[in-house]
Amino acid sequence: MTITIRKINKRYSKKLFQMQEDVFCEKIDKNLLRHNTLENFDAVFDKTNVTLGVFDKNKLVGFGILIIAKQNKILPNALVYASTTLPCIKSEWIAKEKINLKLAKSEKIKSTTCLESCIGIVKLIIVKKEYRGHGIQMKILKKFDHFYKKFGIKRVICSVSPLNFFSLNNFYSNGFYLIDRENLYDGYDRLILAKNVK
Repeated sequence: MTITIRKINKRYSKKLFQMQEDVFCEKIDKNLLRHNTLENFDAVFDKTNVTLGVFDKNKLVGFGILIIAKQNKILPNALVYASTTLPCIKSEWIAKEKINLKLAKSEKIKSTTCLESCIGIVKLIIVKKEYRGHGIQMKILKKFDHFYKKFGIKRVICSVSPLNFFSLNNFYSNGFYLIDRENLYDGYDRLILAKNVK
């Protein structure tokens, strides 16, 4: 296995959509992943967003999408700091507990610096089934770090199903913190995570 990660363009849109469809054909909880349309994938390819493709030689085996925005209309509470950090999530804890997080939030950011700068949104990361367990999601997250600095991003956010403990552990290991829990995308239960970029 020879893995490389590089920025890809809109001509890969249908392949990304098909990879998502393949995941939905697996026997997974459908609440773990939001079902995006082909139009959703087409829309992420513009000058400001970053879509990374993961290749084994020339075969596309995964991807990650980073949305870069001046303000966050998707997750409006993401600009609120919280005093609670995400614990190391274990599958047993997720399975046994119905998570009901009540987070003590601090006031909104007083400085306008963060509000005026770019916000990164890790929109979606998918890896083909046979390539999971090789740290590819973490490699994508580390590759995104380069683009945070390039675009002047000071805060990165994402949403993850509370049942997706593999992704939660990866995001936590990459420096993300828990800031909220909300129903998104017409009723999907999601933990909202954030990372402050230094």
